[in-house]
Amino acid sequence: MVVHIIAVRRRATLGPRCFARKRQMPANILNVRRGRRSNLPKREKKALKSGCGFSHGFLTLTSLAHAALLLSCFALRVNLARNGDSLHLPAGIAQFGGLWYPQRACARDPVKERIGRGRRRGKGGTMRAIIIGAGNAGRLLTDRLCREQHDVVVVDRRREPLQALEAQYDILAVRGVGANPRVLKEAGVSQADLLVSVTREDETNLLACACAKAAGAEFCVARLASPDYFSSDSPLRLDALGVDLAVMPKRECSRDIERLIQMSAAREVVPLLGGRIFVVGCTLPAGSPLLEGPLSSLAESELLQQTRIIAVRRDEKTSIPQGDTRLKAEDEVYIAARPDTVPDLFAWMGIQQTRIRKVLIGGGGDLGLDLAMSLEKSDLSTVLIEANEARAVHCSGALDRALVIQASIMDSEALEDAGLTSETAYIAATGDEENNIISCLLAKKAGAALTVAQISTPEYVPIIGRLNLLDRAVSSHLSLVNAILRFIRGRNVRATSLLQTLRGEMIEMELRGDSSWVGKKVRELRVPREALIVAVRHGDEARVPTGDTELAAGDRLVLYAMGSSARKLKSILRF
Repeated sequence: MVVHIIAVRRRATLGPRCFARKRQMPANILNVRRGRRSNLPKREKKALKSGCGFSHGFLTLTSLAHAALLLSCFALRVNLARNGDSLHLPAGIAQFGGLWYPQRACARDPVKERIGRGRRRGKGGTMRAIIIGAGNAGRLLTDRLCREQHDVVVVDRRREPLQALEAQYDILAVRGVGANPRVLKEAGVSQADLLVSVTREDETNLLACACAKAAGAEFCVARLASPDYFSSDSPLRLDALGVDLAVMPKRECSRDIERLIQMSAAREVVPLLGGRIFVVGCTLPAGSPLLEGPLSSLAESELLQQTRIIAVRRDEKTSIPQGDTRLKAEDEVYIAARPDTVPDLFAWMGIQQTRIRKVLIGGGGDLGLDLAMSLEKSDLSTVLIEANEARAVHCSGALDRALVIQASIMDSEALEDAGLTSETAYIAATGDEENNIISCLLAKKAGAALTVAQISTPEYVPIIGRLNLLDRAVSSHLSLVNAILRFIRGRNVRATSLLQTLRGEMIEMELRGDSSWVGKKVRELRVPREALIVAVRHGDEARVPTGDTELAAGDRLVLYAMGSSARKLKSILRF
């Protein structure tokens, strides 16, 4: 008779600031009982196959004698506890999560395993990434890297967010200050391919990158909130501090808002191929020509030949349309097209687009001020509302043409006094997402043509869009993660974007000469079901591909992928 104890949960602490890894047990146990071990990591598979030892919370015994010894030790401990005595473990017996078991040669220390292995880079290799900061940006970046099956270590001084991430993802959590050399050493910084510091403190992010680069980390990315570090007058050189990429989230988000102002009818605008192709999301109105039949019957339209519908969202479900797909009114469709084609496309689809002549910005923080400074260069009239007197004075000195009003964005009279009309876009850019949403509702009631709110929690962006509380919602954290993902992709993958209102991602990459796609037409390619080719750039010409488009080495491709299709594309194209 063979007894297998499949899983034992543990809460032991490995080191003074390091929490033990643990896995979500039910799914793994279920798969083992059914004879499938595909969801288990390699070390668990090896342990189950060999029938010895434990790995990351798993303990396997292959003899009845070992199981009896385990239960005997537990009973002995209970009896001793009743008598108030203690037990000194003999050599060869170790404690594990409140139980005892005989030490085996195959027992491993998960911390040493995680940080002791050498780097594995190359085609399709797993990347070792250290993320400092377990806030919204750190959580979102952890989610993306874990989905791509990279080794992720998260460092934060707070216990609660680390425990939440450990319970959800397969990561190693290290508690401590990310700029502390000892904490970085515990996280295995010398073996890191990438270190990303996304805390709210610029100084901590810079010092963490400097320490990590000196310790041997290959690439370091810092989140910086202050624009002073990007000024040409700054005597500080970021590359001298070991920073390979510095990202200012508010500035990235400001650019996203500008594109929404330019295309007020679009739910989202994502530039691709250097701005040569746009992906725009919009809601289909009743009576649109796209509702007349299946998409295959509309292929004769000359305008549709220059565009491509890449995704449709209906009843909170997203799908990639096929030739027999029939669209319905109120469907959200995402279309790839050249920027000069979008206005004609919207007019043909029956989508009314209001021209924005004035922009009212609520909040004079980093995002509001950066947006106002950028809009000053256009012909749009700009007004900025800031409640804090000192900050309002600062904004007034930094702006040349924009009008600055000291008032609360929650004051509906202040919004009307600022000149809010039916051709005005209202942007709520304070640090309080609740006030941003409420002030957008006030502006919409006052007659604003477009309302946009900055949301601190990225997961709220698609929810707010579905509830129709306001016109648009943006997240600076999503903008930050997009910038980081564009950097950490392989050499041949130079850009990637997360859609703020749609699941999936846009991947922009260069087609390698040894790829199996070279020399083939689009209709001949074996593309995963939940993926498609959005656009192709050959030389300086960018266009939406047709079935007869032939790919060549060096072409820039834009692909849209959902779920596991992104990993399948990674395997096919070797990026």
